[in-house]
Amino acid sequence: MFGKLGDMAAMAGKVKEMKDNVTNAQKAILAIQETVDKNGITVVVNGNHMVEDISISYTHANDLETLEDVLISNLNEANQNIINKSAKLMSEASGGLDLNNLLG
Repeated sequence: MFGKLGDMAAMAGKVKEMKDNVTNAQKAILAIQETVDKNGITVVVNGNHMVEDISISYTHANDLETLEDVLISNLNEANQNIINKSAKLMSEASGGLDLNNLLG
């Protein structure tokens, strides 16, 4: 009779542990800063996918089309890196459980 209560208590403890792990992962994601430096353009994007810094070398100052292409490419790469790091952190926090399918 009490065995089931013990199982439920253990499960509740595991749920709390997972919730704490996910909360910590969310904080870690917010602390991410992804820097991509290619072709004379450096971009820094944070875990909220907000651009924090852009640095452009003078080599692109007169070639607007190349400047735009490299900037877009670097921003896309930085954001994709954040997505990948975020997914890894959340997967580790949830023990591999796909929270998107569970919650969504």
